[in-house]
Amino acid sequence: MTVDLQKGFALINDNNIESAKKYFLDLLNIDNENSLIYSGIATCYELNNDLDKAIDYFNKAINYDKDNYLFFNQLGNIYKKKFNLKNNKTDLFLAKTNYEKTLLLNKNYLPCLNNYGTTLLEIGDYDKAIEIFLSSISIDPNNPLVLSNLGNCYTKKSLFSDALIYHKKSVELEVNNYALYYNLGHTLLWLKDFSGAEKNLLKSIELNKENYKAYSLLINLYYLSSNIDSAMIASKNALKLNNKYPATYVHLANCLVAVGKTQEAIDALEMSLKLDNTNFEAYYGLAQLKYSFSDFDLSYLKDALINDNISLESKAFSAMALWCYYDNIKEYEIGVNYLKISKSSFMQYMNIDPDNVIENEKLYFDKIQSSYNELSKINFLKKNKTNNFIPIFILGMPRSGTSLLEQMLSSHSKIHGLGEKGILQNIVEGIDYPSDISDFNVEHLTTLRNLYINRSKNLIPDNKTIITDKLPHNFLYIGLIKQLLPESKIIHIQRNKMDNCFSIYSKLFVGKMDWHFNWLSTLKYYDFYDNLMKFWNQSFSDEIYKIQYEDIIDNTEKNINNLLSFCDLDFEKKCLDFIKNKRPVFTASALAVRENINSESIGKWNNYKDHI
Repeated sequence: MTVDLQKGFALINDNNIESAKKYFLDLLNIDNENSLIYSGIATCYELNNDLDKAIDYFNKAINYDKDNYLFFNQLGNIYKKKFNLKNNKTDLFLAKTNYEKTLLLNKNYLPCLNNYGTTLLEIGDYDKAIEIFLSSISIDPNNPLVLSNLGNCYTKKSLFSDALIYHKKSVELEVNNYALYYNLGHTLLWLKDFSGAEKNLLKSIELNKENYKAYSLLINLYYLSSNIDSAMIASKNALKLNNKYPATYVHLANCLVAVGKTQEAIDALEMSLKLDNTNFEAYYGLAQLKYSFSDFDLSYLKDALINDNISLESKAFSAMALWCYYDNIKEYEIGVNYLKISKSSFMQYMNIDPDNVIENEKLYFDKIQSSYNELSKINFLKKNKTNNFIPIFILGMPRSGTSLLEQMLSSHSKIHGLGEKGILQNIVEGIDYPSDISDFNVEHLTTLRNLYINRSKNLIPDNKTIITDKLPHNFLYIGLIKQLLPESKIIHIQRNKMDNCFSIYSKLFVGKMDWHFNWLSTLKYYDFYDNLMKFWNQSFSDEIYKIQYEDIIDNTEKNINNLLSFCDLDFEKKCLDFIKNKRPVFTASALAVRENINSESIGKWNNYKDHI
């Protein structure tokens, strides 16, 4: 019988699958209790992508040999294939069960360790996945796929420094594996290293031109870096290669919202859910667009919160979708409870300690003030009006009205709205800010100045000489702005503390804003900001234009006129017709800036103060 079996598996190795299957089926007439015959038939069905029959025959093989770990491992692989084809989470958990049975029989079986780890990663059990990958590395320390997958786990837990170590080592070990470059690019994107992320994603595509996942991630990269044209090109490429990948439609929906195409964004998110109804980020996207969920949808979202098989990340998005839904229908107490569940879930799965976060923020704010305390010792460039370039910095807390203000000012014929490109922030990340500022000489300052100007000019039309740079967190760098760009205009927009803080807490932000996941941390961060702005106002009292968000709403024309005068510009009525401004908006205010001025958000905090 041994010789007969070898002949059947030889036919499989020669890719003569149908002959092999017929051969093994004939052998069953001789011996219908031989587990290897059943496994041979199962393998044939698997290779023909008849996965259900493959599962059936592997189970028959196991029935006659319950201690064969290879059978359980292969059964796990088939369920994993089914999941990849149909995106049914049940198959993923069945794969997990069979990998666990494999490891009970052979705890050091490396192929299973890696497959089990990736399954845990997809389920969302990141801590257990890390444990499994570390176990695998202890046996084989130079397996690039395992190293990269371990990096993916650390990325999911927001431990990006650890993630980068493993991703970089993986691509050093295997320079021609497209998946490894994709994983590295994904982590760099989380770090908002857009240049590095783009480089590695394009390398992944170069190695595998069918890599639709890399194109899909490029959509998100270009969206986050405010490059709508490149984002739409990437979406076309992603959909051309695979129009059934749910994440592509979520990324595309973000872009469609940015350009004001709300219904098309809804259609994209509905398609994402049609392909994968466990994509809770898509539910959150729909809820932000004031989508009317059915009773079935609401029950499904609520059930997810108590389902042990749903990851913390998915639960967080599910709760966030429920918060938005109930907020939209003014069920304030119900809504805010889901908001608290969501934020708590995010903190748990991202390992955020709010006390540690706020302590680090306080140290940073204190360091800024102490570094700039003795301005007489700091080098400043002389005002240079010969340069045909004037930046207008619109800054303040997130959700304070910076997007609205930029939409108004960028409607002016002489202004180009640059949005939140983070050019200054990227420059700051390349220096030891604020420690080094007292040591900067004129030559060093000029280099940084030219870097900012050149990067900005590369992003604006040739006929524009004035830009708005509205990254809210530029308030951290006002001293540096005055050092580098003394001719710049600085507009500080402030909003009622409680309205502002609740608006921040009620949203999700990417980037270095871990404090916004906790309500008390958000309030404390606002106090740090307010204290720093008082310091800047004392240092540059006549060079910072202060405006209140509520005043803009109350008397728009007067305040915009005053702002334009501060910027040495004539009033243009187009600034009041800002909803006609078709420029993409990539912030949480993308919907609001396409509506007429209203006071709905003023005092909104009062609806929640008794429930939070």
